[in-house]
Amino acid sequence: MVARLTFQVLTLALLSAGLALVSSALRSGGLRLDSDPETFRYRDVEFISIEDASALHDEVTTLFLDARPAREFGKRRVFGAVSFPADALDSSYAELRDFLDTEMTLVVYSKELPLAVRVSKYLAERGYHAPILEGGWEAWLDARLPVE
Repeated sequence: MVARLTFQVLTLALLSAGLALVSSALRSGGLRLDSDPETFRYRDVEFISIEDASALHDEVTTLFLDARPAREFGKRRVFGAVSFPADALDSSYAELRDFLDTEMTLVVYSKELPLAVRVSKYLAERGYHAPILEGGWEAWLDARLPVE
């Protein structure tokens, strides 16, 4: 009797887990098992993989925005990136507004995810497509992509 009950409980648990995975995979965006777990905390922003971001890097319609403090940006940054510190959103936007277009992809990165989230949300509220680089600044460095 106990063996049968144990078997039924395990079967139900496995079936539930399987249905959850299928359900998640069918949702828009699907289930990304290779994602940084930290990104699940921010479901209201879009993320872009390091592979997709590096493929867009040389496109004229793409601009990389560094959400780190200006002093960190000054030391080293993604090649061609522009400083857009999360602690100076309004002034950064005022400086760049005339050069930005809502048709552009603005890839936001930082060493700390909350900074990139703040910049991405700020720009999204103004109609821009501003996905956050998964893994941020460290992922760009680890992939040995262009820096200056």
